[in-house]
Amino acid sequence: MQRQKDNGASLEKEWNSTTRYYETKYQDEAKDFKVLLGGGLPPGWEDFFPPREYKELVLPARVAKRVGVEAGSPIGWPEYVGEAGMVHAVEDSGCSGAYLDTFMNGRA
Repeated sequence: MQRQKDNGASLEKEWNSTTRYYETKYQDEAKDFKVLLGGGLPPGWEDFFPPREYKELVLPARVAKRVGVEAGSPIGWPEYVGEAGMVHAVEDSGCSGAYLDTFMNGRA
């Protein structure tokens, strides 16, 4: 057990050293990286969504109960499924495999 703790401490020290170097060399990118690492989204991420007119065409407001199925992060989906909808997505970091297996084994 001590060996694993020592290995973890060594890896953490290496990670911290690497990120400090990165923050010094790439200051602007490091700011975005910190936002992502903290669970946030970079500025302008909303620009990747289609215009509201298109959203209304494919997801009319009159349809309140929607389901979103995403083989990645659920981030952004609440905007599309609405308050009465639900999102089924991979929320377990490192979850991978055949798509049906990933969703059927309860890890998504």
